Amino acid sequence: MQGKDLYEVLGVNRDATEKEIKAAYRRLARKHHPDVNPGSPDAEQRFKELQAAYSVLGDPDKRKQYDRHGNEFFSPRGPSKGPGVEWEEFVRGFGQRGTRVNFGGIDFDVFTDVFDTGGAKPPRAERRPIRGRDVYQSVTVDFLEAARGTTVTLSLQREVHCDRCGGNGAEPGSGMSTCPSCSGSGDVTRGAFVFSQKVACPQCSGKGQVADKTCMRCRGSGRMPKQEKIEVRIPAGVDTGSKVRVPGKGLPGTNSGPYGDLLLNISVRPHPYFRREASNVHVEVPVTVTEAVLGAEIEIPTLDKRVRMKIPPGTDSGQEFRLRGKGFPHLSHHGSGDLLARIEIVTPSKVDVKGRELMREFASEYPQNPRLKMFGF
Repeated sequence: MQGKDLYEVLGVNRDATEKEIKAAYRRLARKHHPDVNPGSPDAEQRFKELQAAYSVLGDPDKRKQYDRHGNEFFSPRGPSKGPGVEWEEFVRGFGQRGTRVNFGGIDFDVFTDVFDTGGAKPPRAERRPIRGRDVYQSVTVDFLEAARGTTVTLSLQREVHCDRCGGNGAEPGSGMSTCPSCSGSGDVTRGAFVFSQKVACPQCSGKGQVADKTCMRCRGSGRMPKQEKIEVRIPAGVDTGSKVRVPGKGLPGTNSGPYGDLLLNISVRPHPYFRREASNVHVEVPVTVTEAVLGAEIEIPTLDKRVRMKIPPGTDSGQEFRLRGKGFPHLSHHGSGDLLARIEIVTPSKVDVKGRELMREFASEYPQNPRLKMFGF
């Protein structure tokens, strides 16, 4: 037999998309992987066949040639590459690291072409600058500071680029060489086959290069600890859970990448009598029985100063009055929320003889029964 139907090997239709072919391969490769089926020669053979089939169908150009030539793709001699191989020989190659075979006139590296895990990669001419990571710090402010805005002083202990080597880890005047561990790629592969993953090279920390002579100050790391104090403006309107971004005060980037940012997680202390709800502020205002019955002009607190507010005669306990624009400033747009003053009628705790007589006289003059309206009795 010269070859197998590669679509049947992967269990997909001939019009399957690249995504469907990849999904079928991954599903079957996990099922038949030798690590999942230890000691099973059938599973190992099936796994190699899946690798071989995907090496063709997973590559658009190779798939086109296979679709065009069919079984001739498995001819023992390629059109221009010299002696070819039979299907069985091609499959056997997928168990040997670094094996190169010619199949259907196409050169295959059975590891690098399919899994991109074997062999040294050519060094990259220039690695992409990578932004440094953000760092987080918690800051607690008072309720009124959150309403008005404030400035806080922070002590930071963070890493910065070494000022001797400029962050490349090399002693001034010395050069940089390609990392021998990753051959300049900046990453290495852990594991094998479908269970493999790329990680940053531990020798060069993902840079792809190592110093010929390491910096005496940072010992090749390119970074140094720094203690500094900074002042940060907390905008008016923040709430617990708000984040304030301080640009450039995070960790240093790699490959000349910019610094990350400092993100402040804001917490707001509760207030003795103000309560916040979104951008509105609630406050309970105690008034006397006389003020509630006769009406009055009273003084109440707001977030910035005291203001005078009129309450009409006959005000009930629990009635709210809205003062527009006296709440918290909106963070996302202009303007502010409102202040909602809730009236609480406070009865005298001690009443003398004269006071009781006045109350009885008042009750006889205004014999109202509020329970009749609510309960019907």
